[in-house]
Amino acid sequence: MKLGKVLLFIVCFLFVYLFSRSLPVLAQGGLDLKVQADSLFEEGKKAFFKSSNDRVIREEAKDKLRQALGIYKQLTLERVFSRSICHDLLALALRAWDDYDWRSMIELLLELVDMASREGFLREKALALKFLTQAYVHTGEPQKEFWCAKQAQEIFHQIGMLDEEILMYAKLGESAWWLNRRSEALDYFEKGIAMARKYQTKGALVNLLYLRSGVEMDLGNYGKAYRYCAEALRIMLTQQGVDFHFFGPDVCYERLAEAARSIGDLVRARQYAEKAFELASQVASRIGNTGSLGPQYFSLAEVYADLGDYEKAIESYKKSLTYYSKQVFPEGRRKEMIDDYTRKVSLRIGRAYLEQGDYSRAFTIFKEYDEPVWLGKYYLARKQFSQAEAEFQRALERAGNDEQRLVALLGLGKVAEETKNWKKARDHYQEAVALMENQRYAVPFENRFTFMEGKVYGFDRLMAYEGLVRTLVMLKRNEEAFLFSEYTKARVLSEAIARNVPGALLNVPLEVRESERSFADRFAQLDEEWQKALVNEDKRLQKTLKKNRRALEKEYQAFLKDLKEKYPEYAALAHPEPLPARKIPLKRGETLLAFEVLDTSTLLFVVKDQKVARVLEIPLSRKDLTEKVLRYRRGFEVEEIPDLRNLDLELGHELYTLLLEKALKEARKDHVVIVPDEILGLLPFEGLPKNLPLPLTWREGPGYAVYPEGVSFVGEERTFTLWHSATSLALSRYAQKERIPEGEFLLAVVNPVFDFDDERVRTRAIQVALREYEEIETRREIQAIVEESTTARIFAPLPRTVEVAHFLKQLWGKVKILEGLEASEARLKSLDLTPFGHILFATHGILDTRTPYLLQPAIVLSN
Repeated sequence: MKLGKVLLFIVCFLFVYLFSRSLPVLAQGGLDLKVQADSLFEEGKKAFFKSSNDRVIREEAKDKLRQALGIYKQLTLERVFSRSICHDLLALALRAWDDYDWRSMIELLLELVDMASREGFLREKALALKFLTQAYVHTGEPQKEFWCAKQAQEIFHQIGMLDEEILMYAKLGESAWWLNRRSEALDYFEKGIAMARKYQTKGALVNLLYLRSGVEMDLGNYGKAYRYCAEALRIMLTQQGVDFHFFGPDVCYERLAEAARSIGDLVRARQYAEKAFELASQVASRIGNTGSLGPQYFSLAEVYADLGDYEKAIESYKKSLTYYSKQVFPEGRRKEMIDDYTRKVSLRIGRAYLEQGDYSRAFTIFKEYDEPVWLGKYYLARKQFSQAEAEFQRALERAGNDEQRLVALLGLGKVAEETKNWKKARDHYQEAVALMENQRYAVPFENRFTFMEGKVYGFDRLMAYEGLVRTLVMLKRNEEAFLFSEYTKARVLSEAIARNVPGALLNVPLEVRESERSFADRFAQLDEEWQKALVNEDKRLQKTLKKNRRALEKEYQAFLKDLKEKYPEYAALAHPEPLPARKIPLKRGETLLAFEVLDTSTLLFVVKDQKVARVLEIPLSRKDLTEKVLRYRRGFEVEEIPDLRNLDLELGHELYTLLLEKALKEARKDHVVIVPDEILGLLPFEGLPKNLPLPLTWREGPGYAVYPEGVSFVGEERTFTLWHSATSLALSRYAQKERIPEGEFLLAVVNPVFDFDDERVRTRAIQVALREYEEIETRREIQAIVEESTTARIFAPLPRTVEVAHFLKQLWGKVKILEGLEASEARLKSLDLTPFGHILFATHGILDTRTPYLLQPAIVLSN
């Protein structure tokens, strides 16, 4: 036993002795490896920084860096030294960014993430992930971009880097948007904006607001886009010493110009574009890079083209090409990027020549780039219809996405119309309408009311529906024509209401609304996959996607059916279905007159006894009708005492003759429903003179102003009921049985407070409370814009409207009055409106839908 212990002691002693003798050798070997790695790392680092334009040297540099990092992984390094390596890797990655070397940047940052993860350096890891999101933007990998942003956001939250955490919400929203996870993207933006406001992180807030404005542009919410970008610009111009993360005022002005163009406010768009160019020129001069002026000249040119100033547009397009080529391009992509940009701009120049009537130059450009859509438009303008049809057919066959298919179908429909081939025109327009209806599935319902706005290749989206209505009338298919004329009218009002009435107010559970939103995301994802399948000509995938879409549409229809059964009021608003004439519940002897304003003429559907009795064509184009209606309205827009002599009675009689005379001959005096369209919604039909004996003789009236002798107005013998659409009339009447009986009271909302300078806003406490509302900045900007466009003071106090309200109270008795500060949206919404059968708004209104923030007419209440 003792011998065993002795032997064990001897063995242990020998092991310890031999190991201790080997330690200097091991230490020396580790030290040699460290020295070798340091040498490789330094050589690689120096070579990398010097290799911007030499791909071979850069690859050799990266190889040395890889070897060094491989050795470091085998060693136990001091934390200070490891952190130093992390910082060097970040510096190298940022140099790769400067050189547009995205793959090298990604490789270096992934090494940094790996080292930081092993050493527990959370800050360095989060920063590497943050910059990886930028690199993945340029390599077109949104899924990786999103994953990195999510990881970075969680770490920044963990270590308390609030500014960076908020910025990651911007990145999460941006990448989720490109992944077509739209609902999720909007949630990230909203959360980021709320946090930035709460913690007063101005730089992050500007970033979020600007990105959110881009999303709203994509959705067609141009007023919202304008508002978000205007707020971002306002912060940038008033905050000094704040890092705005690569954004400058010139970028915001450029976005504002784009939003103003989309709204139709071309004068303001021009002002913004010119300001953006001025600021961008200053930046370019300061940093010595005039290449950035290329896109700025392009934006200016787009505005000039919209304004019809084609000479300036062409000049700016050409300068855009010159300056764009002076940019710094990613290695190996210079020629590709310049060629793509040259094609885009040259086709715009060709379009400008086409609009000018310079057909020879336009044709030369379109032919050079072999662009069938624009060649088709060229031949259409020259009335060479067979060539136009061939080009649009070629465009259809080459279409790589739904937008290209749509414009080709619209072109084919227009050609068929011009050649009076009504059946072929109908078929093309029907296919275009079906395509647009499918596209609507991918748009969240709260954004659908702007879906029809805008153009594709110079064609209005509404052209599909309007063309179908025209051709169906020519084919004597009046019932179908009426139905399609309802498609846009029936939806606009209800979908606009649905945007502003939360589902919760209509007792729709949150999970149901989330399911509804998810369908839009799923359709959008399918559409993206479909576009890729078209581009790649993957027939097998196209077949699979068609099958998947049919299944999703079936699931969606089942969801809508269930929604309509359980929540009919909400479904009627959010998912309206246009109704045919036979389902419009007109009363006995009632006549419905539904207008449809088109490019070249105006149609009037006369509906009686649940059918379209006849269709009248009115020889007034959209442009001419708009001009005449606005001119006649001016006589009613007076600031002093009304005077009939302000009215252009001859013009009014002309409008009566064109719009109403024939149709009213078939209608009873007290049973006429009018569904106006577009500008006709602003026409006071009752104020049109029926007869006009010339020359006019003016007489003094008993106790009132002068009047034209022998002139009678429509309103003297008829009372019209106006509805936004026949479908909205039907929905209202079908719901009559379930309605609460109409109240006996009248609510009068009169003489609101429009400005803080109003004498009724006296106490500082009230002023301070009111100033806390962000809406005041919006109000003042709207007021400035409208006053500028009308050259008149608006939103002036309306004290005499109070007299009207009190007179009605004496006359009626059952009248509640909201006056002054009480005449506000908040107060109105707080009331139970059940007792009120009538509501009077005696206030200002805005009818100009081009005003930023407003996409439909609005009334103005107290701040």
